[in-house]
Amino acid sequence: LYFYLKRNNFDIVHTHSSKAGIIGRAAARLAGVPVIVHTIHGLPFHSYQADLINRFFIGLEARAASATDLIICVAKSMIDQSVRAQIANREKFCLVRSGFPVDQFLNARKDEELARRLGIESDDIVIAKVARLFNLKGHKFLIAAFRDILKKHPSARLLLIGDGILMDALKTQASELGVEKRIIFAGLVPPDDIPSYLALSDMLVHASLREGLAKVLPQALLMGKPVISFDIDGASEIVVDHTTGLLVEPESVEGLANSVNFMIENQAEANMMAIRGRKLALSLFPVERMVSQIDELYRQLLAKKGIDA
Repeated sequence: LYFYLKRNNFDIVHTHSSKAGIIGRAAARLAGVPVIVHTIHGLPFHSYQADLINRFFIGLEARAASATDLIICVAKSMIDQSVRAQIANREKFCLVRSGFPVDQFLNARKDEELARRLGIESDDIVIAKVARLFNLKGHKFLIAAFRDILKKHPSARLLLIGDGILMDALKTQASELGVEKRIIFAGLVPPDDIPSYLALSDMLVHASLREGLAKVLPQALLMGKPVISFDIDGASEIVVDHTTGLLVEPESVEGLANSVNFMIENQAEANMMAIRGRKLALSLFPVERMVSQIDELYRQLLAKKGIDA
């Protein structure tokens, strides 16, 4: 990286994610790159990890921050957590939401052929979750809650979109709880197909235990889908409890079950939350907004270094 950056004489290096951010910023500083920017999408230290490992990552992040002109965060909570951990002073951080093309979600329509392939019937109540089948993504809590949901709403279906190392373990859990016939493990889905899968759902549940700000929350809201999320990291910045969605105490199986049942049984209120959420998501997440904000930040940083944009 050092030789590549030195050879190409870049004005700006902008890194993303923890490992790439630490390595990339070190290489950029050694190569004499004038402007170094980093984006935090999620922090490498968290309460589900050993304290010694957290201190190690905090030390690395703080050292990397000293070589950084600006740190962009995708959620206010990421700024607050970084400042509390003494990664850097608050003045070094700024907020830019992680945008995406919104039209594919605004314009998505139900694909009857896809529904048929997945075995979804017209009267099914489909609860979707989009995430890798991986540790801390919270699938086990949702599957446990799903047993209680089925007791009140036998027509409910759980659509799990994603693949990963926990596939077999989660299928075993579903079998042991007797709910495997009502769960669809869709597996790995191309990103461009996500809107088509979400269009089959009646709501989205995000049960991750750590996530900067999951894009699937605004994506589902743009499609008019009610959303439920564990109250972690930046979730509350888009899921305003009982206004644009429902927040649940992390790891609460009962809370997930109660929230899903509420959405099913109070459709008018659920739809109003989704409508308000769509308006909020549309104001914050268009990719053009993100690009414009970052472009302006680049210009300001270059100007401070006396470099013409």
